[in-house]
Amino acid sequence: MWGASLDRLRALLPKALDRLEEEVTKDGGDWKAAAKLLEIGGVDGMAPISPDAPTTAEAVLDQDVAQRWQSILKGVVAILGSDSSGGASLDERRERMIAEYEAAGAFEEG
Repeated sequence: MWGASLDRLRALLPKALDRLEEEVTKDGGDWKAAAKLLEIGGVDGMAPISPDAPTTAEAVLDQDVAQRWQSILKGVVAILGSDSSGGASLDERRERMIAEYEAAGAFEEG
């Protein structure tokens, strides 16, 4: 029942937008009812679109992949560390990892 009611309400949104446009563009118009219908339909809770926001499904996916890749890279840099020579040697990284495992009690017999 609720689903059907919401579908009917959503179907009225284009008409409410038309009415809102009419009322807003004429002098002295009373557009409160149309605005309320838009509010009830959930339009008031929509976030504004950023000019930098992706506009296609492919662009959204590309953005998500890029963000995840940056997160992975940050994690790798945190694990490997870096110095002026471009990164710690394998032996230095191994020693750091062993020290982290020891600090966490990974080598203690349980």
